[in-house]
Amino acid sequence: FNCFSVGAINGALDDFPVASFSSRGPSGCDNMTIKPEVTAPGVAIRSTSRTGGYVTMSGTSMAAPHVAGAVAILRQFNPNATPSQIKQALMYSATDLGWPGEDNNYGWGVIDIRRALYFMPPPEGIFPALVSLNISGDGIADPGEEFELGVGIENLGRPARDIVANLTALDPRATVLSGDIEIDRMDHLDTLTIGDWLVSFGSDINIGERLSFNLHFSYSGGTKDLEFAITAGGAVEPGVATHDNGQLAFSISN
Repeated sequence: FNCFSVGAINGALDDFPVASFSSRGPSGCDNMTIKPEVTAPGVAIRSTSRTGGYVTMSGTSMAAPHVAGAVAILRQFNPNATPSQIKQALMYSATDLGWPGEDNNYGWGVIDIRRALYFMPPPEGIFPALVSLNISGDGIADPGEEFELGVGIENLGRPARDIVANLTALDPRATVLSGDIEIDRMDHLDTLTIGDWLVSFGSDINIGERLSFNLHFSYSGGTKDLEFAITAGGAVEPGVATHDNGQLAFSISN
């Protein structure tokens, strides 16, 4: 009864139907326990082949690695989280489909890694996640332009005080013209927009080029970094929150 079962859905269809080959519950052990626990994409998944190259395959054997990868991300987010805490975070955060609540087709639902972070115990120190980039004017950073940049972040970690935020451009053709910003306190799940920083793009930047920035946080408990990219003349790119154990990527929109 302690097994974690994964069902397969067709992620290419809007209603995410359970695949015909995916077993339904209840468990054959007692004909009562609801199975699976969660579902994940398992139809027409591109994967590696044991003979080399890539192939497209379907099966719950394609859905289970999605969940294994989700577990790895949640473990990376908080290395001190227990297996039970990670399991609960995946189940309680899943997108409920089929019959309301847990059922024998979807289990708790389709996994949602980003939402699962809210059900995890917060890691030590602040953990900044990028939620928005606000560019002054028309919202687009063009070559040769100066603009104000506001960075919206959410603290997925623990509360911290006396935070100093410093923005630097990782490309020499971009310059941050304003200095540090001080933040008195950020509690767990606090969201705020930091800035506005005055940023200058060089005229030698081509439309469509990605320019990277690093937002460095220092506080009494340590440091954290948030790296993101802005496409010249185009849309905002996904942000990456870095910490001691690697990187977690979250999609954002401008």
